[in-house]
Amino acid sequence: MGGVGRRRESGGDARARDTLVEERLPHARDAEFGRKIAVAIFAMFGALTRFAAGVLTRIPTGVLLVVGAIVALIGTLLVSASRAVPVAFSGLALTAIGTSVLFPTLLSRATRGAPADRRGRVTSAVATTAYLGFLFGPVYVGVLSGAVGLREAMVGVAALAAAFALLAPLVTRGSTTTKRRIVTMAS
Repeated sequence: MGGVGRRRESGGDARARDTLVEERLPHARDAEFGRKIAVAIFAMFGALTRFAAGVLTRIPTGVLLVVGAIVALIGTLLVSASRAVPVAFSGLALTAIGTSVLFPTLLSRATRGAPADRRGRVTSAVATTAYLGFLFGPVYVGVLSGAVGLREAMVGVAALAAAFALLAPLVTRGSTTTKRRIVTMAS
């Protein structure tokens, strides 16, 4: 149906190819520009937050992980529910702010209790786990969006952020048992 609005294709294919920006912008040129702006917003807010978090070393690890996950959860839900581009971009910025602190904080927490001779293995175990998420995350969103639509898939991403927020205190409690498990897994 021309270059305006959503593409008309069969069921899941159309939903999988739609993007949140395309749904909100009337012209293909605007949608392409919107996608570029969305990537820039995510990258900028993610980088600024990482730099700021590096300076704010007094925030306890558990608090930083839970707050980061909750901010990512709110941002992802905002992206999913928004009907206006500025609101979607605000949600994307919140998502970047929340997620940008998770990996470095987890890595720092995991290596803090590891003996010097095993610190490399612990780093490798945490990085491998994180990169598996990086690898399978887009697949998760793609399969989910093909089945239920991109908006609903973003709610699925929010559910993962909620699960992370609930599980983070268990991992960062500081128990000796948890530290031993991390070091043992890396051995």
